[in-house]
Amino acid sequence: MNPRLKRAYQSYIEKFGEQPPKPYMSTLSEYEQEEVINKRIRTNTKFSDDKYYKKIPVR
Repeated sequence: MNPRLKRAYQSYIEKFGEQPPKPYMSTLSEYEQEEVINKRIRTNTKFSDDKYYKKIPVR
């Protein structure tokens, strides 16, 4: 994990008190994860409003 992504995760945990959703984050590259987390911190939008979001089928 690169240092910028690690800082983004720490900032997210400080602001929201929880980890970002792992099933969603595992589908993204490190760059996309950092972008999504920072956008959520800045604008407080839902992850489902993100351009990378797609429904993961439940089996």
